[in-house]
Amino acid sequence: MADGSEPRNQRYLGGYYFNDALLRLDIAYENAVRDLTELHGPETIDVLIAAANRKGHDAATFREWEKIHDEVNALKHRGPEQTTRHRRGKAVSNETALVAAEKIATFLEKIVHGRSR
Repeated sequence: MADGSEPRNQRYLGGYYFNDALLRLDIAYENAVRDLTELHGPETIDVLIAAANRKGHDAATFREWEKIHDEVNALKHRGPEQTTRHRRGKAVSNETALVAAEKIATFLEKIVHGRSR
């Protein structure tokens, strides 16, 4: 691909970019929630979501993030387990990723508008 030729395996390439998008969504959620809650330590996702809830943000905002976060951790740390997750149908779907992207955009908008008052 570096030389400009077409990738040999389109499915692999699609998976690569999809997984990259999941990683970026996970980072976006975590950074936004940490900024909102001012928690910058080793807090788990559950602690971060609870803190965001205390700040008035509905837990439903973070449902897809939890799935994405689990998927990203499996990608980073557990190669064989990742294959098992996919076989059991626990992998993140395209729909889940798109809903998460919509929700993070809305969440960020609320944070920004909340600060501009």
